Formats: sequence, C-alpha cells, structure tokens
Amino acid sequence: MSKKNKTPKEYVFRFQGSKEEFLYLLDQKASGKQLRYMGNYMIELIDDEIHFGVERGGHSGGYWFVSKLNEIDNEVEFRGTIKYIGPEYKYRSKAAEVFDNIRIVFLCIIFSPIILVVGTVSAINWCIRKIFKLPIKNTEYRLIDLMENHLNCKRIK
Repeated sequence: MSKKNKTPKEYVFRFQGSKEEFLYLLDQKASGKQLRYMGNYMIELIDDEIHFGVERGGHSGGYWFVSKLNEIDNEVEFRGTIKYIGPEYKYRSKAAEVFDNIRIVFLCIIFSPIILVVGTVSAINWCIRKIFKLPIKNTEYRLIDLMENHLNCKRIK
C-alpha cells in the first residue's frame, strides 16, 4: 500500500466531565482567547471543532489533532486524526513558486555544512534513544502527552 492511500490513524480520548467543565479547565491552563497556548502546544476552537497543535512542521505549518467536541453522558469525547495544516498559497504565481524553489536550493547549498551537522546530531540522538529504550518524542507521543498529562483525558483508542 502506498503512503498516499494510507488512512490516517484515529485517536479517541475522553474527558470526565461536561463540555463546559472542559472549556473551564482549558481557560485555567491555557493563555489566549481564540488561539490558546499551553507550553509547546496550541489549542484552537473553530465552531464545533477543536484543533490541538502538537508539533511544528516547518516555518508556518504544523501537525494538529483535529476533533469534534462531542458530549456523551457527561463526558467529552475527542475523536479525530492528526493532520498537517500549513499556510495556504492560493494566489501565488508560477514565477514566484519557481523563484522560491531556486532560493531554497541556493540556501541548501550554502547551509549544507550546518544541515549535515544537525542531521548527524539528530541521528546520534535517535540511536541513543533506541539503544537505551528512551521514548522517541514523535507527534503521537506529544499528542498523548498533551491529552493525558495536561488536559486530564483518558486515551480510549
């Protein structure tokens, strides 16, 4: 199966309490109004959906757990997937896209020694974590950390 056809993994969490209690907890633990900040995480309420920003994905994009706010029997259920949400460039001309690609290649050539060092350090860090069986902090790990350790939710699936 190719990566393009792979269905995203679904995550399910439950908060013991009403929607109002969850939103109150969110107000207590996070700063901001529309876009809330909680340490390295961001949370955004959009209509009946809630987006949990769990990992950066470049300069202005990131990986978000997107879920509906479903209240079931005095519990709030979060059921969704992790999606990459990035900037939208709807009105960019082809010339601007070509110029951006040339600029990226040029910068990669100039900064290749730094990129090589950072890549080597990351590979060594990954090997050490594998050898000593330390948790690798990937997107899923960050999502579970946010939901269980910061928002008092229980992972169901």
